[in-house]
Amino acid sequence: MELISRKFDICCVFIVALVSGTTGQNVPEKPTAAPQITREVRDLFVVEKLVVSFVCKASGNPQPTFHWEKDGKKLNTRTNRFNVFDMPYGSVLRMETVRNSDSGSTFTCVAENGVGDPAKSTGLLKVYREYELPVGYPKIIVNPKLKSVEKEKPAIMQCQADANGHKFDIEWFKNGIPVDLGDNKRLTITETGSLRIAKALKSDYGKYECVASNEYGVAYSYAAMLYVKVRRVPPRFTHPPKRVEVDPNGSVNLTCVAVGSPMPHVMWRDGATELGKPVIGKNVLQLKNVTESKNYTCVASSDLGTIKHVEEVIVKEPSFTR
Repeated sequence: MELISRKFDICCVFIVALVSGTTGQNVPEKPTAAPQITREVRDLFVVEKLVVSFVCKASGNPQPTFHWEKDGKKLNTRTNRFNVFDMPYGSVLRMETVRNSDSGSTFTCVAENGVGDPAKSTGLLKVYREYELPVGYPKIIVNPKLKSVEKEKPAIMQCQADANGHKFDIEWFKNGIPVDLGDNKRLTITETGSLRIAKALKSDYGKYECVASNEYGVAYSYAAMLYVKVRRVPPRFTHPPKRVEVDPNGSVNLTCVAVGSPMPHVMWRDGATELGKPVIGKNVLQLKNVTESKNYTCVASSDLGTIKHVEEVIVKEPSFTR
């Protein structure tokens, strides 16, 4: 009886281990990390009545969440003047219609993830009146314009700025968030400040604006939409079926190829019977031990239509030798 009890205990321990995801071995937990600021909030100088965006990024595990403070108090971002745009490991605070009374205010980005202390970064806002702009304050002289481009085609969103001989940097924002240029050179900024897209993707669709900034201030362009068109082409055969002859009990492959945008699904039928599963673009039907002549139908279809082509398979007459 005692032996049965021990076996029952061992069994229960094993079941509990399976349920908990371990069999007695120590499973390492994913290391946690307190948030750390990776992009500091900058001091910004801007003309009254315009817009401005404070940008903040932070690392951490779990991924941090963000909120903003103005002059040390949590900011109410549900007003018409403030918008917050979330992005992976970052946040953007956008102020619409900056007021002269905002000058001298501080804006703090707070990143927290429950590990350690929150990380903070603070930027100062200075607001110029229109008649007191410094000589080096940047100005947008060429604004981006609405553009439509086919998917996988190149595109350029134009922008050009001037700062009366002073240096300035250009950054692009899409839907309120800084454009990540990445390392693959698909997105680049030209010497004049335009955004060059080497191969447009559907994800490039959005509202773009360029921002010129230097030690004297920051200027935003007008926003312009970029539309990415996906070319739509009905299916067509590039390798249509054709009449083939085969020896009695012989084998033959029937090849059918169709293209379009989106790419069509291609399948074979014997009358109303489907032979195999649909394949994108190209479908090869293997026939073995063919004993009778028959027609096979290749069907290519997409949401733009369906096309069909019949291929004749002719069994040769047997040849007799004396």
